[in-house]
Amino acid sequence: MPNHRNVLIALSGMKPQVVTETLYLLEKSKRVHIHHLVVLTTREGRDLIMHQGTKPHSTLLLSEIASLCTKHKFKAPVFDPYEDIHIACEEAIGTKTMRRASRAEPLMEFADLVCRTIFQHTQEQDTTVFASLAGGRKTMTAAMAAAMMLFARKQDSLLHVLASPEFEKSGKFFPDSADEASMLELREFPFVRLLGKVRGLKNASAVDYKELVMHAQENVDELVPVPVMTIDDSHRLLIIGDTSVSLSPLEFKLYSYYASSESFEPGGNNFPTRLKDLLQVPHDDDYGHKIIKTISQINRKIKTKLDEKYPVESYVISTDGIYGKSYGIRLPLQKRKWKKTHASKFS
Repeated sequence: MPNHRNVLIALSGMKPQVVTETLYLLEKSKRVHIHHLVVLTTREGRDLIMHQGTKPHSTLLLSEIASLCTKHKFKAPVFDPYEDIHIACEEAIGTKTMRRASRAEPLMEFADLVCRTIFQHTQEQDTTVFASLAGGRKTMTAAMAAAMMLFARKQDSLLHVLASPEFEKSGKFFPDSADEASMLELREFPFVRLLGKVRGLKNASAVDYKELVMHAQENVDELVPVPVMTIDDSHRLLIIGDTSVSLSPLEFKLYSYYASSESFEPGGNNFPTRLKDLLQVPHDDDYGHKIIKTISQINRKIKTKLDEKYPVESYVISTDGIYGKSYGIRLPLQKRKWKKTHASKFS
């Protein structure tokens, strides 16, 4: 395939050596020539990569790539530091102290950046994408792995480089000898490919990480049967498919309260007053803990009874938001049926 191109998309933090190590291992160990290099890094990482290199009018990484290719006799990939380095905002990956309220948005911005990059290069028919997890912070590697799960094709790979402590200490960008080469190892990281299994990923009109994940989850959820849940008022039972879960009077009151609500309710120290009154929980400083303890008991019973037969997360009382800001049941309202023998305040 003369027109086929191999693209390496590499994460890099404060050790850009991982980029040249990956190039070296692909070329020498796997006999894969990389035609185009793309680097995802931070502003600090970019500044390090853009330092003056050993060659005139060249940057650090470009100089090291040139030296690697000269030493080991292979052609350098196309790499323009001004076009092929994509920057992650430091707040997105935890390199700066942040106010709690500001964390989520920058994190999603970086996930969007990784998704756009992977999406762009997997749209090209005559390419194979090699995505390297070897550099950067944990948040960056998590975003890369997730993006590959969403967009990678059969021919694309997720890679990691293992370097011995001795080689890392040396600060070298690539091995000079066979002994040094033995200190590096390239591992392929297995992952689930959702492209072609989840509707709409191949021709996504907008690459928004959070929306893509929610869309993929909805598709996956459709593969697993989610039976109607009957809430038996007279026997204090939750009947899910062919399974019954028996609750205590207090547990049944609490579960019924959430089952009657379509939306999630405030939690923590902000449980609604009507819930405290209904459960006859004392209005003291510990009421929130008592309600949370009862929720845990209910969820434990549901998980034990269902035992992976049905998707547990649809039936338990779940939390939404950081530190349990709100509580509710994810099962769609139309799948909650009531069996009553007398009038109930949850009708």
